[in-house]
Amino acid sequence: MQQFFVREPLATDSIISFPEETEHQLLRVLRVRGGETVRLVDPNGIPFLATLEVTKKHVTAHCDEALEEKRELPHPLLLALARIKREKWEWALQKATELGVNAILPMETERVNEAAPTGNRRVRWERILQEAAEQCERHRIPTLEASLSLAEILAIPDVEKIVLAERSEEKAPTLERVLENVAPKGSILLLVGPEGGFSPQEFVAMEAAGVHFANLGPRILRAETAAMLAVGITAQWMEA
Repeated sequence: MQQFFVREPLATDSIISFPEETEHQLLRVLRVRGGETVRLVDPNGIPFLATLEVTKKHVTAHCDEALEEKRELPHPLLLALARIKREKWEWALQKATELGVNAILPMETERVNEAAPTGNRRVRWERILQEAAEQCERHRIPTLEASLSLAEILAIPDVEKIVLAERSEEKAPTLERVLENVAPKGSILLLVGPEGGFSPQEFVAMEAAGVHFANLGPRILRAETAAMLAVGITAQWMEA
């Protein structure tokens, strides 16, 4: 069943019009004829079943009933990911959305080699997030923050910060063990470095800021793999 996010609050028996882009998708790509049932999610994160009504040029939806569902994580989960190669970054955006991340923070570190995104690139990324949220029937689209330096991310208040990295001087505990010892089921911010890893100076700064260090096992993982494994483990811990 197709899902669409709409820009206005929904109520039973309300009639909703779609923006031009969505109408084009419904009429030209999905080729709806009227009578199809779709899912609509309003800005408050409330999902509805709705029935499509089609005229020659326009599509509207009649809201039938609100749905009682639990799709979002019980606590905020944020992912600070250093920018990596474009195709891997976009894959990570999609999969992080499917796994329940609330916000993605592009992180500037010393070893980031990717150029800062243009306005068009950001529009594309936001579209990826929306389409992924619709596909997996989430009630919220993750927020894509502006690029932040590592120092700015370390200064974010009221969130437990966990960096996924090995330290040469001391083997970090597993992520599962770290999660057992953080604030009970509070907000979590995961930090994953670039393909070249964090620099020694960045490790010093993170340690001084009091972040938790965690590892994901004995194998060396690519940045996007580490990010998704960490997100998946943390999401399951939150929902347990």
